[in-house]
Amino acid sequence: MSTNFLRSFGDVSRVEDVVRNSIEILTAKENYIFNMLGKTTAIDTVHSYLTDTVTAAASNAATEADDYSYSALTTPTRLTNLVQHLQVPFAVSDTQNQIEHYHGRSELERQTEKALFKFANDAEFVLVRETLTSGASGTAPKMNKLSQKFSNMLQLALSWLNQDSVLVAKMA
Repeated sequence: MSTNFLRSFGDVSRVEDVVRNSIEILTAKENYIFNMLGKTTAIDTVHSYLTDTVTAAASNAATEADDYSYSALTTPTRLTNLVQHLQVPFAVSDTQNQIEHYHGRSELERQTEKALFKFANDAEFVLVRETLTSGASGTAPKMNKLSQKFSNMLQLALSWLNQDSVLVAKMA
C-alpha cells in the first residue's frame, strides 16, 4: 500500500474544539508569466523554429553609378524546444474526505487547490529556470527556459531603442 496516501489518522486539521475557517495557504503564488501566456494544444513533442538577425540601421548612402558592395549575409538559426510533462499526483482517502475539518470544506477540494497552486508554481519554475534535456536513455525530457528564446529579441529591441535615442538627440 502506498505511503503517500492521505488518511484521517494523525490529521491535526480534523474538527475538534478549534475555530473553523482559520486555515490559510501561506505559499506565495509565483506564476505570473505562466498565467500571461496563451494556452494551446501541442501538435508535436519537439518544436523547432527559426530566428534571424537584421543588421543595424545605418546611413546607407551611395554615389551615382557606384559599384555594388555586398555585405555579409546570415542564415537563420534553428532553435529547438521540447514538451515537458508536469505532474502533481495526490490521493485522499474516502474517510479523510468525509470527516469534518477546520477549513470547513472537502479535503479533496482543498488538496486539489493545493496541487493546482503547486502545478502553476512548477510551470513558472520551468519557464524561467529549466535547462533543455533531450529525454533520451529513460530520463524525463525538459524544455528550455523562455529567457533563452527571448534574449536575442531583447538585445535587438534594446539596440533599436539606443539608435532611436541617438537620432532624437541629433535632431534636437
